[in-house]
Amino acid sequence: MQKYIVALLALPLLLLTACDGESPEASDPMDFREADVADVTIRAVGDNMQFEQTSFTVRPGQTVQLVMDNAEASLPHNVLVVNSDDNSVANEVYRASQDEGPPNYIPDHGAVLASTPMASGGEVTEVEFTAPEEPGDYIYLCTYPGHYPAMTGVMEVRTEED
Repeated sequence: MQKYIVALLALPLLLLTACDGESPEASDPMDFREADVADVTIRAVGDNMQFEQTSFTVRPGQTVQLVMDNAEASLPHNVLVVNSDDNSVANEVYRASQDEGPPNYIPDHGAVLASTPMASGGEVTEVEFTAPEEPGDYIYLCTYPGHYPAMTGVMEVRTEED
């Protein structure tokens, strides 16, 4: 009987040793590098002025099908992707959206990579674009008045090796 107790007590140690003390990593559901097309859905968290997804990963040059799912919110939202991780560029794009047009205005700005149309509460909008060839972090934000910087995220452009 003591042999069995010792064996049972030793089993967890054997399992830890076999795994080198590391647990297997779960795959990231927002990592789209292995897909032909990155089907990315960004959801608004009710009326909390937050994106549910604050990051996603794509390959350089990959086609991105970006969806703004605003089905659970009453406030309008969009997703605008900026060609930099520099907040000053995001701030400039946001200011342009506030200064030059109505609340659904998307600025015609060199820093804008892509933007979904503004989705009213209960709506879903989308845009298709090509991810930059340069690996790096690219900010996305909502340009509706007062929503940035609370509603931001990062599109990570990574190679398979990253």
